[in-house]
Amino acid sequence: MHLKLDSSGSIDDGDVARDLGQASADIVVLSAADSDLAAFGAAHAALPADFPGVRLTNLLALGHPASVDLYVERTLRDAKIVVLRMLGGESYWPHGVESLRRDVLRRGALLACIPAN
Repeated sequence: MHLKLDSSGSIDDGDVARDLGQASADIVVLSAADSDLAAFGAAHAALPADFPGVRLTNLLALGHPASVDLYVERTLRDAKIVVLRMLGGESYWPHGVESLRRDVLRRGALLACIPAN
């Protein structure tokens, strides 16, 4: 499992495109809630060593459309399952949702969009 943390201490407002540098994995989980990512990370740590690779990403780091496009191209490249936990619905991250949806449909992967309150 690979969790990329940004230690800059600032919140990405989408003004700057960036590459998170995550390699691709079989399962990719995106959420804006650190508690979601921590729970997925703890669950993955309890699984056998030969369990498929997992990548966890805070989607707040993907505020710029070019960041989303690069993430889809590089990190989702081999993903068989993409889990998106959305706070605020599709209108909160429209380019991201559409990019993920288009990518998984093109590749025949699975996308689970989980609403959050």
